[in-house]
Amino acid sequence: MQQDEEIRELREVVTNLQWALVETLRCCELVGQDAAVDETLLKRIEKAGNAVKRMKPSPPLEQ
Repeated sequence: MQQDEEIRELREVVTNLQWALVETLRCCELVGQDAAVDETLLKRIEKAGNAVKRMKPSPPLEQ
């Protein structure tokens, strides 16, 4: 059950990081700065998010 909670927390962290980077990219575009590094980081976070999504919660313990 603790593993399930950790998976939920990881998913939330990855989602928050994705939104933060999207906002960073928008700000870079607004001020005309190169956002290539941020785009690379965004791809890495997306990969991490996909890995977390593939994590399966542990099966319930039989009582």
